Amino acid sequence: RKRILNIGESNDILKWKEKYNKSPQSFRVLSLGKEDETGIISKDFLKKGIQIEHVYPTQNLPELRIDLQQNNKTVIIEILDYNLPYRKLISKEIRDKIISFSDFIDYWALDYDFKDNIFNNMWISFRSGKKRVLKLKSEPYNYEQNGLYNLSIKLIDIFGTVTQKSYKINI
Repeated sequence: RKRILNIGESNDILKWKEKYNKSPQSFRVLSLGKEDETGIISKDFLKKGIQIEHVYPTQNLPELRIDLQQNNKTVIIEILDYNLPYRKLISKEIRDKIISFSDFIDYWALDYDFKDNIFNNMWISFRSGKKRVLKLKSEPYNYEQNGLYNLSIKLIDIFGTVTQKSYKINI
């Protein structure tokens, strides 16, 4: 199966060329969406030290849904769904080529014993130019000892957005 995105044109999937061809305006913040979502920052913003989240709302994060199968000391992870909040911003031409939620996923990895904010890739599935198939179900992983573990999943989509979720599992 061929790539959905052409690498030469992949920066324009969210219509960046249209956004940046406009002349810049001071104290104006544009979202990736429509013009009616434009927010104007007041002139008093810098004087009063208002927090930015009160001026302009942040965008929702992607949602990742998994199935965690545990049998004694063996664990298998399967991705059931990946939902992007900005899916409607993608052009209709690209949206028509997308068959499944997995078409948005470029890479995902598992750290079966996540500690101290350092993600250690212990299992990985990714797309390459020649290998377009992405496994949605991990290989079985056997824990050596019983205990409480922090399982972490890191996913990168075709836009470069990193989604990471952690789950506590008791073996």
